[in-house]
Amino acid sequence: IGGAILVNCLKAEVARYLTEAGQPPKVLSAACTVGPEKAVALFESAYDEHARRLAKLYQNLGAS
Repeated sequence: IGGAILVNCLKAEVARYLTEAGQPPKVLSAACTVGPEKAVALFESAYDEHARRLAKLYQNLGAS
């Protein structure tokens, strides 16, 4: 239980720092909360953002 509390605290702090920097994290919501179409749109948006950030991270991998 302590580990879960620690991880949740870290996630909250990272979210706070990102929000303060003008880059709030994408939020995933359940279909029962926002409706199935909105839930899919939120998931796809978060997935696309993740892919975009990873692409930037790895763009020079292996380049000499």
